[in-house]
Amino acid sequence: MFSWCMLGALICLCLPQDITGRLHLAFRGLYKFTPSFGRSIAPLAAVAPTAVPAGQDDEQLRRYQQLEVENNQIENHLANVSAELAAEHDKVERLSEMRVRFPGLGGAGFVNADMIAGFKANDNRIVINRGEADGIRKGQYALSNNSVIGLVQETQSRTAVVKLVTDKDSSVAVEIAGSKAVRVMKGTGKGFARIGMVPNKKHVNKGDAVYTYKNPGLLDVPIIVGKVAECKPDDDNPLLWDITVKPVVKIEELSGITIVVMNPQK
Repeated sequence: MFSWCMLGALICLCLPQDITGRLHLAFRGLYKFTPSFGRSIAPLAAVAPTAVPAGQDDEQLRRYQQLEVENNQIENHLANVSAELAAEHDKVERLSEMRVRFPGLGGAGFVNADMIAGFKANDNRIVINRGEADGIRKGQYALSNNSVIGLVQETQSRTAVVKLVTDKDSSVAVEIAGSKAVRVMKGTGKGFARIGMVPNKKHVNKGDAVYTYKNPGLLDVPIIVGKVAECKPDDDNPLLWDITVKPVVKIEELSGITIVVMNPQK
């Protein structure tokens, strides 16, 4: 075999150049055709065993997309239920705290509400998401952070307007701690309230607590409303005090409004 190969090689070396050139071109043509034929066969061999009908693929894709939509709907529903339960839990806790902190209001009802309208820096009225349908009436006291913040001014079926004690048209009967002086506190419209007509014989200091006076049928116990911010002689009558009261709850920090309903309907 080796001898025959050597003989063939010698014969090729002895052949003229034009003959060996044609043999070379023929070999290149055959080599070029063979790999291209192999490459065309390979993809067919790989795809043929796993090919499935196109309609079946489309049906599986549609089913997957439908299941994904249904799963998202269920997750959103669970998230909404969790948020609603958390809100109801907060309401129950707030009501329980009111019962504990104000035992004198044992027979009263409490309506929890939230503000539904913002207010500007000079506004002294807020709108809440509870109204006549919830037992709210004009004149009832509004609480926040365990203090009186105002009274119900207007009511609708599902909403109500609360006039804060700082409103310029607000008038609330109050008592200054330690002075036994029951007077009317009026709002200034500028974030404060004023108490007048207090004789300078009454001992009043800066920081003294100011409580709402009992108002039978609306509020049976005194509840803090503010603290004395300034106490000075009245400009018109030096024998009287001019007292400035600052609410214990800042207007911009109001949250969790509770309306006291002294005689709730069964």
